[in-house]
This record gives sequence, C-alpha cells and structure tokens, in this order.
Amino acid sequence: MDSNIRYVKYLPKTKKSIIVDKNQANGVVSSNGHEIYHIFNTKNTFPDERKTVRVVPIDKEEYLELTTQVKDNKKLEDRITELENLVKQLLEGK
Repeated sequence: MDSNIRYVKYLPKTKKSIIVDKNQANGVVSSNGHEIYHIFNTKNTFPDERKTVRVVPIDKEEYLELTTQVKDNKKLEDRITELENLVKQLLEGK
C-alpha cells in the first residue's frame, strides 16, 4: 500500500504542508486525512507537537484488520465513557 501513502513537507514560511515525493517528506497524512504525523528520522519543522511514526508499508488485508481494531477500540472507549457517566449520575443521586 506504499502507493497510497501521502507524503508531505511542512513549510514554516507559509505555514502549510504540501504533498511531496517520499524523499523530500517529513510527514505523512493519516489514512482518514485528518492528521499529519512526523516521520521518524526526518527534521521536524512542524510548529506543534506531532506524533512521530515510522512509515511501514502494509498490504490491504493488514490495513483492513488494523482499521477494524481501531473502530472496535473506539466503540469500547465510547462505551466506557457512557458507563463512567452513568456511575457519576448514580453517585450524584440523579
């Protein structure tokens, strides 16, 4: 899936990230397009704290498996939040 990886370089002067070739990149765009991660062992020019990652190409099957795990984890986190809110309400007597 290396061909689906979107590599970017942050330009401090313009405060923008631009799509670049793998060899020029210091970041990658998340698969959902919502985040940009700093690439390990590249100069971090981003103005804020970014998660640093290693780019490891994976096949489609592994990608689907990982995205399913992420979705399952999100569902569990949401359920835990619901239960925490219920406990809080019970303790407050509502």
